[in-house]
Amino acid sequence: MEYFYPMGYPSETDRQLSQILRSDREDSEGIHIAQISNWQSIVRQASCQRLAPLLYRRLKELKLSQAIPDDIFQVLHQQYLESAAQSMLRYHGFGRIVTALQKAHIPVIALKGVYLAVTVYKDPALRPMGDIDILIKSKDIAAAVKILQELGYEPYRNFDIETEKKYHRHLPAFIKPGMPAVEVHSSIQDPDDPFKIDVDELWQRAYSTHINQNEVMSLDVHDLLIYLCINVAFSDLFKNGLKGLYDITAVINHFQDTINWDEVYQRAIDWKAEKPVYITLFLANELLGARLPEKFIQKLRPAGFDEKVFTISKDFIFMKHNNDNPEITPELSMLIKAPSLKEKARVLFRRLFISRWEMAELYRISPNSWRIYFYYLVRLIYLLTQYIATIVGVWRGESRFTHLLGEIGDEDARSKFLLRNLIP
Repeated sequence: MEYFYPMGYPSETDRQLSQILRSDREDSEGIHIAQISNWQSIVRQASCQRLAPLLYRRLKELKLSQAIPDDIFQVLHQQYLESAAQSMLRYHGFGRIVTALQKAHIPVIALKGVYLAVTVYKDPALRPMGDIDILIKSKDIAAAVKILQELGYEPYRNFDIETEKKYHRHLPAFIKPGMPAVEVHSSIQDPDDPFKIDVDELWQRAYSTHINQNEVMSLDVHDLLIYLCINVAFSDLFKNGLKGLYDITAVINHFQDTINWDEVYQRAIDWKAEKPVYITLFLANELLGARLPEKFIQKLRPAGFDEKVFTISKDFIFMKHNNDNPEITPELSMLIKAPSLKEKARVLFRRLFISRWEMAELYRISPNSWRIYFYYLVRLIYLLTQYIATIVGVWRGESRFTHLLGEIGDEDARSKFLLRNLIP
């Protein structure tokens, strides 16, 4: 289509992975199998991006499984089976939570992972997820918290409900040993985000659906699509990789007969979210073949749009996963860049002695357990063994670490540039 401008890829592995995953590809025509000698790199990239189960399914659909070395294909098959097993655990936990909330007459909107995996992907194993996100009406938050605690979930830190709603879109994660964490949302955006989203209208447009025999609510598809675009572009700055773009592509393909693109356009304008919606949908089409009407994307394109945004966004989509051995984390960068010994000590103290609730989430134990103090020692030993060589190398001025710090500074500058082009 004329309105799309071809862009390069950070690496050949990235290009080939995207080509295989494209949702508009129904056969292997156009994929030059003989030229793919880096199947191991493609599988590693897919694993890092949490797309290995999806890659496994796509290779079977495209009848490409015979073209891959058996040992590499078995790795994908194993990751698919592991994802399927983990999905069963997550849906068991989700079902218990929804059942308890229903008994208390508390309506629930299933956000992102759970809903997408069952309704859009059809096979939950294809859509791995880390936690369970649910949207609860503001008036029901306190009752929902009580129910979660009765089910054995505990917040990873102390909180006040009204204070959390004032500053965050969801409460601190609730954790339970052996189960996925649960995030209870009162909104789909933080209060200081630049978008104009009316939560009451979300509830009015939501509709009833079923997830594994549990009746829940789902966002209207137009709300869902714009919400996913905001989450991928603004909240994550595309740094969570292709997975979020594939969610959007899957939603478009699943609901293609019911999506009213005029409604998507108008709602994006009303929410003041036209920039993240345009950028994200453009990339979903360019990288993964999302089916978009030409007139819609032309109409949505912001005046004076800077094409550099696409280059940076694409770099961020693949950047994190191309770095197999990151030696300087953002926290370590803060420590190194601190201007004085006093500031360095303050940064070190904050990162070592995190709250009991953060420790509880990190090591999956109860924040009230006496064992949590033992884990502070575990954390100290881990940090020392992981980063002492890097810290010494930076202070000695070794060139490879100087280069890494320069890359971090460059990433910060590009993030700020991208953010400026995502807000109204």
